[in-house]
Amino acid sequence: MKIRYFIVLLVLLLQFSCGKNKYRYGFFDGNWVEQSYLDTVVKYRSVYKASALPFTELCFKRYVDSVYFINLSGNVTAYAIENVAANRVHILAKEQPNNLFFNRFSYEMFLGDSDSGDKFVSVDNLLVDSFSNIGIPSSRIFTIHSIVLGGIYKQPDNAIPIQFFVKGKISGWDLYSGYEVCLTDADRKNFMGDVVLLTNTKTTDAYTWEWKDNSLKLTALDIMDNTYKKSSRTFTFTKLK
Repeated sequence: MKIRYFIVLLVLLLQFSCGKNKYRYGFFDGNWVEQSYLDTVVKYRSVYKASALPFTELCFKRYVDSVYFINLSGNVTAYAIENVAANRVHILAKEQPNNLFFNRFSYEMFLGDSDSGDKFVSVDNLLVDSFSNIGIPSSRIFTIHSIVLGGIYKQPDNAIPIQFFVKGKISGWDLYSGYEVCLTDADRKNFMGDVVLLTNTKTTDAYTWEWKDNSLKLTALDIMDNTYKKSSRTFTFTKLK
């Protein structure tokens, strides 16, 4: 029993010795993406049409005194933070001299001292779990998948439903078993539209997509002079859910 009490006391001392710089409150835990970017992706079911908007994903981990800024390319920058209130943290960096404010009523986060700054929304509720990028949980690719292509589909001449899973897997399609949406202009090879890479065990093929109500059209892309060009090969799906 004495050993158990000693261990508990040691843990408490370590927590209090961390100082005020430790991030200790749970309001911010998880992953957050700028609302304006997601609104555009949702509206058009398109990443390309949102490409002109700023994108930042923020990641908080309990008892870690840093906030992680993640861009579309997956590059991660960590900035030290300190709690200044239960629902407010301060970023301790010259590059990001700002506060992050959590609205406990709307469950939204804002860059600034109030709810008038750039708004971020939690994306963890869209996901089954998190994707690990050099040890930092990142949700950006799975969030995009869930909005633009995730779901269950039917092809005109195929009775078997085809499912695009949020985590990038495809089931029910004999041609492809995986997919990944291209998030940056570099990945799209400067193609003026959306690009998704469809994969199987032997090959990776590029397609662009177009939505019309619940109808999804995939058009194959050929590479010419290091740029994607539309081909005449297409697939049409009806989204069931």
